[in-house]
Amino acid sequence: MKAAHRHIWGLGSLVLAVLVTGLALIHSAQQSRLVTSEIRMLQQMEEELQVEWLQMQLEQSAVTAKFIVDQVARERLHMTTPEPAETIYLRP
Repeated sequence: MKAAHRHIWGLGSLVLAVLVTGLALIHSAQQSRLVTSEIRMLQQMEEELQVEWLQMQLEQSAVTAKFIVDQVARERLHMTTPEPAETIYLRP
């Protein structure tokens, strides 16, 4: 009778181990789905930030070019911004 009792306990332990392993597998799969979803969201955010960064670099380049032209005109060519009274407007 002792052997049968041990056999039942062994079988019960095995069933419990299988159930715990199954639950751990389910939890692991869910965590994997969540992490994969977060990775996709972060990749999309990275792409959007890359586009924004490139646009900002273009804007900075344009502003820098305008500043350099203005600086050269003032320093080397001694040009100044005309006063409103000095400005002549032409109409078509």
